[in-house]
Amino acid sequence: LEGVLAMQEHGVHVMPYINGRIADTRDSRGEVVRFDRELRPGATKGLGGELDIETYASHEPDGSLCRLAAMCPTSPAWRDLMAETVSRLFREYHMDAVYIDQVAAARMNLCCDPTHGHTPGNGDWWVKGYRLLMERLRRECPEGRGFTTESNAEVYVDQFDGFLTWAWVRTSLVPFFPKVYAGRVALLGRNTNGYKKNDAQFFRFHVGQAVLFGQQIGWINADVVDNPEKNDYLRRMCHVRWDYKDFFSRGEMLRPPVVVEGQKTYLSDVSMGMSEMHPAELVLAAAWRLDSRTLILLTNTSDEPVQAIVAYDQAALDVRDQTEAHP
Repeated sequence: LEGVLAMQEHGVHVMPYINGRIADTRDSRGEVVRFDRELRPGATKGLGGELDIETYASHEPDGSLCRLAAMCPTSPAWRDLMAETVSRLFREYHMDAVYIDQVAAARMNLCCDPTHGHTPGNGDWWVKGYRLLMERLRRECPEGRGFTTESNAEVYVDQFDGFLTWAWVRTSLVPFFPKVYAGRVALLGRNTNGYKKNDAQFFRFHVGQAVLFGQQIGWINADVVDNPEKNDYLRRMCHVRWDYKDFFSRGEMLRPPVVVEGQKTYLSDVSMGMSEMHPAELVLAAAWRLDSRTLILLTNTSDEPVQAIVAYDQAALDVRDQTEAHP
């Protein structure tokens, strides 16, 4: 609690991680007693009653992989546990928001437990179960708190304040989602770490494109401040994001201008365990409208000067006298 309050005194908003979909089947002693007693009835199950078990990079104290059971969102016990956990984080630890992992990212589990009261297998009950959970969490949380989750499933856009768009790391992305939902849900960060951590060009490209897409810069390790190939560009893009925050939070994204001369590309994979290489453009452009103003943004993500010519449809952008451009 002391650490949280100290950060908040310096203007830092604190948002801890919990998982909204999976539960550890073992406790700190390696036993399954609590899970069997409290959570197993509400876990998703196959036709034979078997649990849906998943493993990630998390380990038990004995070094073995955590065996994580996918929970059914229709389970009252699971919703009670989520509500109790979130309430403690807000009321006892004064958190500003809570990140509830996997809700908008992971597939639904084809739960066949006959005691759950939903149709077996597929169905809209999965999304409805999470809607009931989030409506309860929002109803019971203190005023001014928020909720975020992983990825950006449209069916949850009215239940969360932010989506962690970490997987937006492909090239040639079409910014349809921010076009529709900018200002309605915060879009947070991209995956620029992992085995692409030392690729400064990859980092600059995705930080630049994220800002032009209206995303909040994030999901970056703190040691970025020690990397001049990254930090100088990051600092400048942070200023752009701050200086034009009203456009990104209250404005509308327009069709991006096109770089018709001077464009350069580089080959990159997508930092998601895929080996295919794709060309990525180094000079990026975007346009946003807020009230009577139109903002045109250009950024060079390479480490060399570039001279470029950009074309845009003036009628489509509705560019007026108050147009602003940023290098």
